[in-house]
Amino acid sequence: MSAFLALLLTALTPAGDLLGVGPSLVLRSLALLGAVLAVVMTVLAWRREDLAALLLGGGVALRVIAAELPPIGHVVLVSPGQVLLLASVALVGVAGVLVGRRGGGWRRVAGALVAALSVARLLFLAVTMWSPLLLAVPQENLLAVFAIAPALELATLVVAATLFVPAVFGRVGRGAKWLWETAAVR
Repeated sequence: MSAFLALLLTALTPAGDLLGVGPSLVLRSLALLGAVLAVVMTVLAWRREDLAALLLGGGVALRVIAAELPPIGHVVLVSPGQVLLLASVALVGVAGVLVGRRGGGWRRVAGALVAALSVARLLFLAVTMWSPLLLAVPQENLLAVFAIAPALELATLVVAATLFVPAVFGRVGRGAKWLWETAAVR
């Protein structure tokens, strides 16, 4: 359950970026809650030896930490926040590859989609962080260009969340069935 909530709560931040809502206290608090749940998911995945969930939880937690780090300024070319952001995107992409390789049917497709979206986001972030190609974009188109990264992040997190829906609701369904079968009063 924590994996599903972590992904959805963390996906609210790029949705707010797309809608033009600044980093408000509510969005930052929900993202922080998502990071805490991602850490819980990571610990549980480590105990279950589930490498894909471990990488996904670590990537989500790193994303929130990277967003909260202040930029260093123009003194260095690469800030720690940028490195953590790229590492988080790479971790989520590797988790998608692992799910795609070991899953079947729609899980394989969703894992491949998570991996492809992560690669696209990683390339876009690398180009916007360190390439002079952004200088060639006209100023009136910059808003559309900078909406690409949050859109890719939102799509990645929503597809990754769908990977965990059967696991979450399957356990809830089994628990509800057990409660119904063992109830003394019906």
